[in-house]
Amino acid sequence: NYNSLVKNGVINAENKGDSQEVAGWLATAHLLGPGGAKKVAQGEPGADQFGTSGLDYFQKGKYSVAVLAQKLPAIQAG
Repeated sequence: NYNSLVKNGVINAENKGDSQEVAGWLATAHLLGPGGAKKVAQGEPGADQFGTSGLDYFQKGKYSVAVLAQKLPAIQAG
């Protein structure tokens, strides 16, 4: 998905270094595919067959890096 998102311009020079942003787009592409993620990036809402929003998944992807990844060292330490 990462390569497809770079190829279709969703991940670009502007956001490529922002790990939270990239995680958000990868989560969106996981839910909707790279083409669906591109539509979300272009302002279309996008949702899967169960009504899960692409924007919700984008936020969950960002959260995974911004908050959850920061907790890993403490979790691994026990």
